[in-house]
Amino acid sequence: MAGQEKHMSYTFYRITIAIAVFIAFFLQTFLLVDGTNVFMAHFTDWKSIQVSIPITIGGYIAIITTFLIGSWLIHHKGRGMMLALIACSGVATIMIAFSENCYPLYVIAIIVNNVALGALLVLMTAIITNWFDATRGRMLGFVTIGAPFSTAVCVPVIQRLLMAGVPFRTIFLVFGIWIIVFGAIAFFLVPYLPEDAGYHADNGDHSAVHSDTGATHNWTLAKLVRCKEAWFIMLAFGLMMLVSNCVMPLLFPHFLEVGVSPNIVLNLMTISAITGIPLSYFWGWLDDKIGTKKACYTLAAGFTLMSIGMVFAKSGNLVIVAMAVIGIAAVIGGSPNLNPSIIVNVFGASEYLNVNRYLNIGQNILRLFALVMMSMIHDATGSYTPGYIVCVALSIVALLCFVGIRNRYTDAKN
Repeated sequence: MAGQEKHMSYTFYRITIAIAVFIAFFLQTFLLVDGTNVFMAHFTDWKSIQVSIPITIGGYIAIITTFLIGSWLIHHKGRGMMLALIACSGVATIMIAFSENCYPLYVIAIIVNNVALGALLVLMTAIITNWFDATRGRMLGFVTIGAPFSTAVCVPVIQRLLMAGVPFRTIFLVFGIWIIVFGAIAFFLVPYLPEDAGYHADNGDHSAVHSDTGATHNWTLAKLVRCKEAWFIMLAFGLMMLVSNCVMPLLFPHFLEVGVSPNIVLNLMTISAITGIPLSYFWGWLDDKIGTKKACYTLAAGFTLMSIGMVFAKSGNLVIVAMAVIGIAAVIGGSPNLNPSIIVNVFGASEYLNVNRYLNIGQNILRLFALVMMSMIHDATGSYTPGYIVCVALSIVALLCFVGIRNRYTDAKN
C-alpha cells in the first residue's frame, strides 16, 4: 500500500462505518415503514387513504431517483451525496413536525423522505461492499440490526410519548435536527472507499473488492433481462419486501382488529423488535457460515411461517400470536442483509451497484403494492387476514425463486 496515507486506524473506520450504516437502516425503517403506524394513529382528521397515498407515490418516485443516483454512484464517489441525502431527510422530518394542519406539507415531506432514504440505503450498502469482503455477511448482519432496533424504539416510544401528552411537533422536530447532525458527522468519518483513507478492503495488502466507481460493467440491462438469476433475485426479494410491507405498517391496526388491546400490541411490537436485534445479526452469521443461497432458503421459509402466524393470530391464542411475533423478529432483518449478499454472490462485487440499480426497480414496484393490496382486501372483506393468506403463497414463490438460482458469474465470492 505504498503511497497511501492512512488517516485513522482501520478499526476506527470499521466502527464508524458500521454505526453510520446501522443508523441509515434505523431511519429508513422508521420513516418509510414503521412510521405509518404513528401517522395513521395521529393524523385522524385525514382519511386513511390520504395518509397512505403519499407514501406510495413517494415510493414510486424513489424508484426513478434511486436508479439515477445509483447510476451516478457508479462513476463517482458518494461522500457528498451521502451528506446531501441525510440532510434532505432531516429537513423533511422537520417538515413532518409542522404538517399537522397542512396536508400539502405532509405530502412533500413524505415524498422527499422516500427519495432521500431510498437512495441513501443503496449508497450505504455500497460502502459496506467497498470496505468488506470476507466479513461482508457479518457486517451486514450487524448494520441491519438498525431495522428491528428502530421498531423496538420508535413506534412504542413515540406512541407512549404522544399518549403522555408530548406534542407531535416537538418529537419530530428534535428527530429531524438529530438526523442533520448525524449527516454532518458521517460526512467526516465515513469514507466511501477504503482507498480514500489509505486502506484496501478487509485491511488487505491489495484490493479484495473491485469498486463500482469508474468501473466498466459487463451486465447491461439487456443482458440482465435475459438472465434468469436476475429475475429470480428480483422476484424473491421483491415478494418478501412486499410481505414485510403487508405486516409491519399494519401491525398495530391488524392486532387491534383481532382483539388484542393497544398496550399489548405495543408490548408485542417491542418484544418482536428486541428479539429481532440478535436475529438480524444471525442472518449475517448464517450467510458466512453456510453460504448465501442456503441462508436465503432459510429466510424464505421464515417468511412463510411468519405469514401463517399472522393468518391465525388472535386474542387468546398466545401460541400463534407468539409464533407471528417471533416470525416477524426472525425475518425483518434478513432481506436487507441477504439481498446485497446474493447479488455479490451471483454477479460479483464489481457489479453490485450496477446490477442492484436495475433489480431495485422491480423489487420496489412489488414492495409498494403492499399497502394498496391490503387496503383493497380489507375494503372487500372487512379484514386483513385474507391478505396474509396471500402472503403465505407469495413467500412460497420466493422460496422457489431461490431454488432456481443456479449460476454465478465474474468475481462472485466462494
